[in-house]
Amino acid sequence: MIEETQGIILRTIRYSESSLIVHWLTEDHGRISTMVRGALKPKSSFRGKLDLFYVCQLSFQRSTRSTLHNLREINLKETFERLRHDVEKINQASYVAQLTSKSIEEDTPVEGLFDLLITFLSALSQSQKTDLLLVLWFEFRLLQLLGLEPQWRQDRLSQSAKRVIESWSSDDQTAQSNDVSAMATIGLDLFRYLGRFMTYHLGLPPKLRGQLMDALPLPRRPDQEAEKKRNREQA
Repeated sequence: MIEETQGIILRTIRYSESSLIVHWLTEDHGRISTMVRGALKPKSSFRGKLDLFYVCQLSFQRSTRSTLHNLREINLKETFERLRHDVEKINQASYVAQLTSKSIEEDTPVEGLFDLLITFLSALSQSQKTDLLLVLWFEFRLLQLLGLEPQWRQDRLSQSAKRVIESWSSDDQTAQSNDVSAMATIGLDLFRYLGRFMTYHLGLPPKLRGQLMDALPLPRRPDQEAEKKRNREQA
């Protein structure tokens, strides 16, 4: 059976000299995997259209024997070209793509997740610099969509951090302040706070978030260095 949907490429795996396996987050079916035979051949119709974070309209033939389906046709819609010239932005987008993959089962759509990832990639692509709060906003909204929102109003957080989360709950992913140092401190506190939920509820390896932290040029308190060391030891 041929099905059509819109999808974002989360991961590509080389299967053979000429073929790829592509993991997608789709609008209608959640996370799916497709085999793309001949994708790497010079004259392939797929050549140049299958890269991380690309948004495509795709048609695929659903397999009746496995969860690996056969990609038939794609129409490239968006590439988020601006983020591809910034290594730190690529690291952030890669982290969010991995987080998305680990958070949901195949063929299990989560309402709002496709739009959430599109919004994140658009904001990241258009931003002037990398921003930890943007990634934390995605994590928080993901937990909301999965029914795992922390009880942050009752938890021990600074009032400044709670105001940021309040803005996220109002669908504002651009919570900022003129006080860069204050926002860095809030970001670090929220990073640790949300990290406990990501590890416990989603089984997210500490190393994955630790790599994200290492890639961001933010000031550290002495205890952050100790936490960084623990993350490496747990990897």
